[in-house]
Amino acid sequence: MTDLSPAAQAVLDAAVVVSWDWSNLEPASSSVVAAATLRAASGRMMDLIGDICHPKYLEGVEASSDLLDQIATELETNA
Repeated sequence: MTDLSPAAQAVLDAAVVVSWDWSNLEPASSSVVAAATLRAASGRMMDLIGDICHPKYLEGVEASSDLLDQIATELETNA
């Protein structure tokens, strides 16, 4: 397997960590896994901002990150 980018690795790690519900010793629901991976992707998007100062770019990244978080919340609520 090739090396993954830090963003791809963060999303994969989130899926692996939550793919097993240790409290019930059974696989976690697909909604919970999907929500965790979306939150990981959202967090990595915010890391992209870095030193970029252009306000429109910042608004777009924040809006995209917020949308991923909203979808994750919906998935968690219906898990």
